[in-house]
Amino acid sequence: MLGLVLFYVGAVLCLNGLWLLGRIGDNEIAVIDIFVGGITLLVSLYLAFGPGSDAASIKAAALPFDRPFF
Repeated sequence: MLGLVLFYVGAVLCLNGLWLLGRIGDNEIAVIDIFVGGITLLVSLYLAFGPGSDAASIKAAALPFDRPFF
């Protein structure tokens, strides 16, 4: 499940690059960014607190947030 989220994040990075080139509008990229951010948050919460969670799943849930965004 985490691999799929990282695939979505990679696709958003490519779309953000197209946005910087002026090929995608501001409103469209905002919707895509918020949607993928929400998916990432939900999957991370499920991995951390879902059924059968253990230390490894909590570490996997923290993976998308282990580096600062700047």
